Amino acid sequence: MFFKVGHCTKKILKKSEFHPIANDEHKEYLYSALREATKTVCITSGWINDRVVTPKLAEIIGLSLDRGVHIFIIFGYQNKSNSSKLSLDARNALERLGRLARLATHRRKGSLIVSKLGTHEKLLVVDQE
Repeated sequence: MFFKVGHCTKKILKKSEFHPIANDEHKEYLYSALREATKTVCITSGWINDRVVTPKLAEIIGLSLDRGVHIFIIFGYQNKSNSSKLSLDARNALERLGRLARLATHRRKGSLIVSKLGTHEKLLVVDQE
């Protein structure tokens, strides 16, 4: 069973089909997913910062865009006050992603769309799987 989440498709899995990822595995799993993707990558997370959106990740995203992969990044946990104020780390990460998105528009086969929505989900969907 699938349901649409914007441009991403999320598969509803049985509990036995999930593979929990420990904190220290996140980056390598993300890098691997971006390297292996052929069509679409959708990432959702409550937070975004420059400790994750590093020059290495930017390079991997750029290579994915060159291959024609469409990448959607959704972030934006909001606390009870619905504060939308971004930290300096978040602004730095978004600036780096913005540069990639602008380059993708003019010189790459793929696309990069970054959206701030009220979410606390942590989700990675690669090629609709």
